[in-house]
Amino acid sequence: MIYTQNKLLNISKQPVIPGWAKELCCRTLNKGVLGDDDIQEVFNIFTSNSAPTTPVPAESPKQTLRILSMMHEKGVNALKDNSELVFCEEGMTILYGQNATGKSGYFRVLEHLAGGRLASPVLQNIYAEHPESPLCKIRYSINDVPQPEYTWDNTDAAKGQAPFNKIAVFNSKYAEHLLKQHSPDTYIVDMYGMPSINQFKQNFDKIMDKVAEASPDRWDDLSVPELINLSCEAAMIGYLQALRSQLANNINRLLGKNIGIVVDLVQNDDTPELVIKLDKPYTVESILSEGEQKAIALALIISDAEIREEKNPIIFDDPVNSLDNKIICKFVDMVMELDNQIIIFSHNFWFVELFMNSNSSTVFKSIDRRSQRTSSKKHIIAYRVTASTSKRGFLTDYKKECAQSYLERAKSYIDTEPFSDDLADEAKTLLRKAVEFLVDEKIFLNLVPCKYRIAHPDIQWKKFSELKNIPDDTIETLKSQYAILSDRGSHIGMAAIEDRLEHDELEQIYNKLVVL
Repeated sequence: MIYTQNKLLNISKQPVIPGWAKELCCRTLNKGVLGDDDIQEVFNIFTSNSAPTTPVPAESPKQTLRILSMMHEKGVNALKDNSELVFCEEGMTILYGQNATGKSGYFRVLEHLAGGRLASPVLQNIYAEHPESPLCKIRYSINDVPQPEYTWDNTDAAKGQAPFNKIAVFNSKYAEHLLKQHSPDTYIVDMYGMPSINQFKQNFDKIMDKVAEASPDRWDDLSVPELINLSCEAAMIGYLQALRSQLANNINRLLGKNIGIVVDLVQNDDTPELVIKLDKPYTVESILSEGEQKAIALALIISDAEIREEKNPIIFDDPVNSLDNKIICKFVDMVMELDNQIIIFSHNFWFVELFMNSNSSTVFKSIDRRSQRTSSKKHIIAYRVTASTSKRGFLTDYKKECAQSYLERAKSYIDTEPFSDDLADEAKTLLRKAVEFLVDEKIFLNLVPCKYRIAHPDIQWKKFSELKNIPDDTIETLKSQYAILSDRGSHIGMAAIEDRLEHDELEQIYNKLVVL
């Protein structure tokens, strides 16, 4: 899409444009809203009919922002001091963790950094007797060129500063906001150069006032059509036309149906505002379900990202709450196709696993088994966020939270010589954990929905026989080995010693599990 800022550049280059108008364009692009001295210089060129003195600035290059890392040094909520998040530059970063583990602390810093319209306050550690002031260090790049480290200190001066105001942020609050009538956000305004046009109009008004006061006989010389017709609204209309088409396609893709959504532009006291509405005389909120509204908001932010020339970061905080599994699968596909840097916070294990397994070209089947899908590969860095009694935000490698990792660690204990009772206990615990993950990986994660895992804290072995397309021998192997690992050596007192699993038995269990 064409940047409206380039319109000022184009005006300044046209031979037929008067010198004072070119000067006004160039000074606006260089300085924004002009002071009295600059206005006087432009007025002097106007009255003398002389050539402009300010060189035409170069076109602003497209700038692609990438967040490289965030070091939390101290002070944010109860996050562990000196915790570093390294982000995937050309792909996706996922932070998985349950509630109260510290994910929100990291998200709120990034949301504040981006200048989110609905940003939640970033609090100090309310449990500390003497809480420290928040401090984070942000490493980032522009067009793959590393920039000086940025210090974020939770002040207004550190909120939404360029280039971080190009970051798009999404959670349930933003989903609700996107479906209401609102003025275009800073991201849209900056992206299409509208600040330059608004600043130019303010400067043009100052010149008109100056001419009306000091040289009214020259008033008609101000009638330059290119300047008079310069409008933010025209740029917004072009943006909306592209957005409307893209959004219609993405809503159909997510929901599998056309529900008559319209993207429109309305005027509110001469300010253009966006509105998402139905093509019927009803509001979106009164007709559509919570899940449908969430899906439309997600389709909107994805559509906006797809039509932009600059591919800047998008941050999603628990984006799939209230969505059914079919929509979640489609959303995963759409995110995997974006060229933007993506950062996702989630406590939904199944949702995260869809990304991890899609990246390995694993095929996921829909609930009715009639369709298959594979997602584009994408570089992924995934963290598991955990908490201790007094601190939150501990970051570990998410990939270690899988059956293969537990099996490998158990095998390392089994292969250790001399083999001891302590090693046997460790190996047994790890193998038992491996079975629990194999239940998720081999039984639940290739079905939609994962109803037995979600509904029951215990493994419902009897229910598994009702599931289709799961081999009976897989279920029986998991069940029998889990029973051994849960019963043997798990008793109190002497029974724990007398009935301990021995080396060869543990190795046999490992051999049966590793081939599943």
